[in-house]
Amino acid sequence: MEVIVGVLPRFMKFTELENIAEQLLATYRDGYLLENPQPTDIEHFAEFALGASLDFAHLSSDQSILGLTTFETTSLSVGDKNPTVDLTFPPRTIVLDTNAHMTQPETRHRFTVAHECAHLILHEEYFLQQQQQETVTKVARCETNTASQSADGLQNRLELQANHLGACLLMPRPTFTSYFNAHIARKWCEMNTQERQTKFAELADAFRVSREATKWRIHRLGLTAK
Repeated sequence: MEVIVGVLPRFMKFTELENIAEQLLATYRDGYLLENPQPTDIEHFAEFALGASLDFAHLSSDQSILGLTTFETTSLSVGDKNPTVDLTFPPRTIVLDTNAHMTQPETRHRFTVAHECAHLILHEEYFLQQQQQETVTKVARCETNTASQSADGLQNRLELQANHLGACLLMPRPTFTSYFNAHIARKWCEMNTQERQTKFAELADAFRVSREATKWRIHRLGLTAK
């Protein structure tokens, strides 16, 4: 993401991001995702809740760019060979890397889409304002090296906000918490190590996310075994 240092979007608490996710999910398909633990159809959410379009292109030769979001009509040079191809994408398009989609796990693809949805929800106005001042590009890029960044600096703040809101969309607080309490917390002390790993895997499968994302979500929500 090309940015001007010193121009920052506003700080948002994690609780605010949780609330944004739940407000959106409450109006999506009558709030069914807040009632029972189940995987979010994140592509359907992107298209029908956010009015976004999904597309695919060769964004990088080494899968360093997993996806990007356009906020205005945008022309990009894409392709993993020379010469590259110039493609034009309309506003509110989530473009996913073709190679990453074909070779990486479904859970990675789902989180990338959720992450880009979060950019549309949180950062569209910010990017459009900056574009008027010609200080940023027309896209937000999701790169593979942003998972462990701190909140210092523009790119880190944007990416961390998108990571957290994306997780909230895939693992809504009400249903994720209820599943954890029902299937893990109450029986934790009775389980051996293998049984605990099995339960973590079942929790990840229930929401169709990675185990890493599941453990991060447990930590962020402050869930503990009883």
